Amino acid sequence: MTALTKLFIKTFLLTGIPFAIGMMGLHLIGGEALRIEKFLIYTTLFGGIMALSLIAILKYHLRKIGIQKIAQEHLGVHQKRTIISTLSIEELLQMLKDDPVFQLMVRKEIENGILLQSTMTMKSWGEEIRIQIVSDRGSSYQYEISSRPRLKTTLIDYGKNLQNIRRMEALLTGTMEIQQSTI
Repeated sequence: MTALTKLFIKTFLLTGIPFAIGMMGLHLIGGEALRIEKFLIYTTLFGGIMALSLIAILKYHLRKIGIQKIAQEHLGVHQKRTIISTLSIEELLQMLKDDPVFQLMVRKEIENGILLQSTMTMKSWGEEIRIQIVSDRGSSYQYEISSRPRLKTTLIDYGKNLQNIRRMEALLTGTMEIQQSTI
């Protein structure tokens, strides 16, 4: 079973079943009897439409950022990566302040790192990017970067957290000019 198929089934079930339960509750309030066929129709129609449309939009956004062969690691809403860089945490903090995307986020210094939080937009409920320094070897630093939605129940992020990780990696490795317009 492909990664997209698994995500389709998960989306189908997690949207279709709650919708059908809600509709059945409304029917009960209206005095109608519960009928399993109505439940199945509501689940199938709503879950199917939602899963098809959300997966299609996700595929479009992933292709837009250059991913042609979609794998499981591209679909998760919580993205994580370990990156080795010559930038110290202080230099990274300054680069974040100068970056056109990251400068718009709220920055907080945390133990062994930085926490970035974006605000809600029309595309997203916001993201939380955590940058933790794992090791400091003097001339090179190992960072663990994670990006996840602020809303824990997010099923599909349309590649936004993957974009955040890629942009952070480009910033840390000095390949930012290539990534400048991708977000």
